[in-house]
Amino acid sequence: MKRKILFFSMVCYCCTFVLEVEAQQKKRQQQQKTNQPQTAISLDGKWTGKTGQDKIITFTVLNNRITEFSVEGRFEGYGCSTTSSTTTTINQLIVNKSFSFGVRGGPGGISLSISGTFTSSTEAQGSAFMQLHPIPGPPPGVPGHIPSCGGTMETTWKATKGAIPVDTSLTTGEPAPAPSSPHDSSISRSATSSLPAPEPSPTPAAIPKPISIVQEFSAPGWSTEGITSDGTYLWLSDNSGTIFKIDTSGKALGNFASPDVTPQGMTWDGSSFYIFTTNKLSIYRFRIAGQNAKKLKSFRSPAKVFGGGISHDMAWDGKSLWYANQFNVYRLDNSGKILSSFTAPKNVTGLDWDGSYLWLAYDGVFSNTLIMANTSGESIGTFPSPISEINGLAWANGYLWAIGRDSVYKLDVSVAKSTIVPSSK
Repeated sequence: MKRKILFFSMVCYCCTFVLEVEAQQKKRQQQQKTNQPQTAISLDGKWTGKTGQDKIITFTVLNNRITEFSVEGRFEGYGCSTTSSTTTTINQLIVNKSFSFGVRGGPGGISLSISGTFTSSTEAQGSAFMQLHPIPGPPPGVPGHIPSCGGTMETTWKATKGAIPVDTSLTTGEPAPAPSSPHDSSISRSATSSLPAPEPSPTPAAIPKPISIVQEFSAPGWSTEGITSDGTYLWLSDNSGTIFKIDTSGKALGNFASPDVTPQGMTWDGSSFYIFTTNKLSIYRFRIAGQNAKKLKSFRSPAKVFGGGISHDMAWDGKSLWYANQFNVYRLDNSGKILSSFTAPKNVTGLDWDGSYLWLAYDGVFSNTLIMANTSGESIGTFPSPISEINGLAWANGYLWAIGRDSVYKLDVSVAKSTIVPSSK
């Protein structure tokens, strides 16, 4: 009897040991699966969809950048209507699964402002603003008249990623398969792994925003139009004809009479201020003396467009004065002579210099955008703005300050700057 009990006990012990070993092996296998690095979701490929007008929209993503974008729109002009499309080749980086960019068109062409967000690895959605520019010339009935229609349109869009041939020669040296249709021949292809990209994790790690608000306070006055920094304090121009001096916490330290009424954009050159006023469309250089602005010089601005809703801002790059008037951005010497200029894709509402690049702000129909550009006006980074209705920009001590809806915002742009590719211009 004792032998039977002993045998039974040994059998039970062996069974328990085997079960524990199997449980430990399963636990290790599960940990190995959990610890395996997750491959980033690839957005590369050809995307197609339709706008809210039921028109075609297509774009190509290569190496996390928009490389080509095409959209069609229906335009309603004065006494005319037409459907037209535009295709642009760009190199727009996708940041935090979002992008936005603008393209300026000439006579007979289309100006385009696009923003979008990738909601998954195969779906995207966004908004579009398009302006069809008519061809200038004599009116109808006059010799030399060229039939032309102009107009604007605003819409939303949705797109999905379709299957496209993968150029395996980028990684294996083997020739890529021929495109399945003539339309595929212009598609840029990217190297991808033979393994399918995994689906997003239910709890993905938080991705920092390219531009974030770190401080906000109300602006003094009743209609703030411009902002600059002397490296220590912020200076704000108010439409009432007042210039306010405040510290970086928003405390008002003084107010001074502007060189002229209705001041707007302003900047600091290291020893004095420049300010634009709409009264005489002039730019004044001045210093603060007592309670007033002591004028040092003034000159006529190169403003071509002015009136209600037209913005003006300025910047100083250490050598030259920059002045933005609607779509036009000018580089001036300190006497107002135009040294160079470029045309922005949209109405510039804010402008400043960070020591290496220009920052431009403009408000879109559905979104607000901040752009880093070189001195030729070429965008090297386009980012969604966390604030709207920007009236002016100022760079100070590593942060971008902005006026928006009569509030002052301190913006952290370090993440945005870390994504750009340095430009030689």
